[in-house]
Amino acid sequence: MVWFVVLGLLGWVAFLAAQAGDLKARLHTLEQRLADLKARIENSRVESVEAVSTPAIRTRVSKAQAPSPTPPTTPRPASAPIAAAAMTPAPIIRPRPTPAGPPPREAIAAWLSENGLAWLGGGVLALGGMFLVAYAAQQGFFTPGLRVLAAAALGMILLGVSEWLKRQAERDAGGHRLAAAVAAGAGAATLYAAAWASYWLYSFIGLEAAGALLAVISFGLLGLSIRHGEPLAMLAIGGALLAPAVTGPQHWDAPALTAYLALVVATGYAVAGARRWGRAGMITLLGAVLWAIAGYLAEGYVRVAALAVGPLALAVAAVVWRRRRAPGEPSGSDIFAWMPQVALVAAALLLAGLWEASLKGADLAAAAIGEVLLMGLAAFAARQRLTPPLLQLAAYLSAAFAAAAFFNGAPTQGLEIVGALLAIGAAACGVWAAFGAQRELEQFAAAGGAVAALVLALATQGPLTASAPYAPAGLGAVLLGLCSALVVRRTATPARNVPLALWIWTGTAALLMTLKIASDPQVLPLVVAVPAA
Repeated sequence: MVWFVVLGLLGWVAFLAAQAGDLKARLHTLEQRLADLKARIENSRVESVEAVSTPAIRTRVSKAQAPSPTPPTTPRPASAPIAAAAMTPAPIIRPRPTPAGPPPREAIAAWLSENGLAWLGGGVLALGGMFLVAYAAQQGFFTPGLRVLAAAALGMILLGVSEWLKRQAERDAGGHRLAAAVAAGAGAATLYAAAWASYWLYSFIGLEAAGALLAVISFGLLGLSIRHGEPLAMLAIGGALLAPAVTGPQHWDAPALTAYLALVVATGYAVAGARRWGRAGMITLLGAVLWAIAGYLAEGYVRVAALAVGPLALAVAAVVWRRRRAPGEPSGSDIFAWMPQVALVAAALLLAGLWEASLKGADLAAAAIGEVLLMGLAAFAARQRLTPPLLQLAAYLSAAFAAAAFFNGAPTQGLEIVGALLAIGAAACGVWAAFGAQRELEQFAAAGGAVAALVLALATQGPLTASAPYAPAGLGAVLLGLCSALVVRRTATPARNVPLALWIWTGTAALLMTLKIASDPQVLPLVVAVPAA
């Protein structure tokens, strides 16, 4: 039954592609007729203007060439013909009214007839190929080998149909380019599902062979996307990200699923960077975020951290590589240029959720490493002008959630080590961003690293610091003091630089807090007053 449904969908897409090609050909004919009609109207207007102005010109010329009669008593000025000619009104040519576009209802209907149904058909085909693998496995219609072969054959058939449609589009101006792209995307997604089913569901091949096969499919997808365009990339990447969900996440172990998602995400951003396809990059980011949210439910915190920081690193790399590869290319506020900004916000939110999960006893070593990488990538993006200056604060606010978890007594192993790592990372990334800051707003964003380092240093308490509770604040004071000295050397006008004052204030606050914790309450006013003075 499923085979008849899938083959019927394939025929339906081919029929829709033919209808779309016929509509495009008819539209092309109507545009040619409209252009001919406009040319005729222009010619008729020019002829009417010439017909009106020619008699007046002939009258003036005949008067100028006729013999002068006997001059009257009052002589006429010699410039009378010129004045008469100047008094003749020139013909008025009104500008043509700009034709209004089609009504919104007709525009939506035209888009649905040409593009929308093709997108819908391609998406249904991609889901049909993946559901075919899952349904055949559940019902036991065929042997496992026949199931995988059937899915692989369906994927190859869809790729062949897409190639045929592409060649038809190259011969015909109307073309079936979108239908060819969505058919190829459905085929690629089906091949992804068949490859993983042969590895995990049936154990026909090992992990190494499965990884090599998926790499071949990914590189093939890259080549097909360059040939067919962005719609193929969007559909194939979306289908590849849906494949584990359709075939059943319970059949996937954590390392295999994380490696598979990493491969698909890397392929998506490679395609986006190679062709400057922002929508393909956004589809990749959306899939990564959804799988990261699913990772919370499965307690796969390593996967959450990887899917939070990985897309940000790949988005930054894609935009930087594209700028260096095509320096003359316009880099405005398009979807492609927004990829690092959206990925930065998504990564900060996901890591903030990881620190909230620490209250339930989660092992957050991956979250600490991901947090440091997030702050470093945010600083790099700020230095490269990939994100607005204040957006760098999102990384430091995410680190503040770690400090809140520490204050609330999260049962995290190695609390002091995690806190020290985060504090050093925040201060180092803030100084690095301050070195590349040119405006005061950018310097304010970089100074957020100092505030984050101070809060983390004060929040880090644990068994190792029970005998010396002043150690975290003291380490923060020394660290922020050194960072402040570095920022001073990079500042042209330190006396009037407010962000620099913020750096010095954080170091001083950490020093005073260290003295407060380490001193006897009886001599505390004197101990604090001396360095304050």
